[in-house]
Amino acid sequence: MLTVAACGTTSASAPGAGGSDHRSAVSGVIVTAADNGRTVVLARGKVLVVRLASQGLLTWDRPRLADSAPAALRELSARGGYPSRAPVVARFLAVRPGRATLSSITDARCLHVAPRCAFAQRLWHVRVIVRGA
Repeated sequence: MLTVAACGTTSASAPGAGGSDHRSAVSGVIVTAADNGRTVVLARGKVLVVRLASQGLLTWDRPRLADSAPAALRELSARGGYPSRAPVVARFLAVRPGRATLSSITDARCLHVAPRCAFAQRLWHVRVIVRGA
C-alpha cells in the first residue's frame, strides 16, 4: 500500500510498494503502469497523478473512475492516450473520504477496424482510499 504523508511525500507501508517508481509530487503521488493492482492512500486535498506510457503499437486509454457515490476523487485534467501516441497524464484530486478505483486498458488503431488485429490488451487499475485531512 502506498501512503501519501501529510507533508506530500510518499511512503511505502507494504513490501515492494515503494521505491524509485514513486516520486514525490508537489501535493500527492504519481502512479504508473508498474502500480497495477496497488492501493494508494491519500489525504483529502492531495493530488494523484497517473502516468501511463505507450508500449509499441499499444497506447493506454485515459483512466476512468469506476462509479462510486459520493465520489472520493475528481478528475482535474487528462491528456494523451488513445488515439494519439502520447503517454497518458491524468490528475485526480482527493475531494472527500471514501474509496475509488481508477482503471485503463491498452488500445490500438487496429482494434477498431475489420478485421481486428490480435493484440492482447493489458488492463490496469489502482484502488484509492481517501482519508480526511
